[in-house]
Amino acid sequence: MANLVSTNALADDPIGGLITVTDAMVHYLTRCCGASAKGSANSATGVVCRGCYRDIDPELGGAWMVDDTDAWQRYEARLVSHLGGSYAATFTERLRARAIERTHSQAGAS
Repeated sequence: MANLVSTNALADDPIGGLITVTDAMVHYLTRCCGASAKGSANSATGVVCRGCYRDIDPELGGAWMVDDTDAWQRYEARLVSHLGGSYAATFTERLRARAIERTHSQAGAS
């Protein structure tokens, strides 16, 4: 089972998978394999784990650019609907800061 350490993810999303950032794009990694999502016409959900092809929640197929303010607001709204406002706001802001920091460190390494 994938976790924060094995995937070097930014955070363990409380209602989804693991969240990471690559080339300034924030995206999910699956808990089963630590892999990204992949669309599949043969899946009941339309989205599978790229590692093991298990059906996963279509929300895990989402991605957004680290500087997309509207996308961060949508992400926070999704958390609010499951967890409540103050926790969601704090979690989102910390995650956003870490994603920006990771993006800058990736850019400096290339």
